[in-house]
Amino acid sequence: IIDFKALVKYGMISPEDMGLFAFADTPKEAFTILKKDVLKNYSEFR
Repeated sequence: IIDFKALVKYGMISPEDMGLFAFADTPKEAFTILKKDVLKNYSEFR
């Protein structure tokens, strides 16, 4: 378990870095997030 808010609090990452992470409660939700991001990034290189 990683406390991302603590990383921001102690200056290990910037608050803007929090936008680089996605959080999911289930594998299905994680897969949906992954598919969306892959499709978004792939379409940028077409």
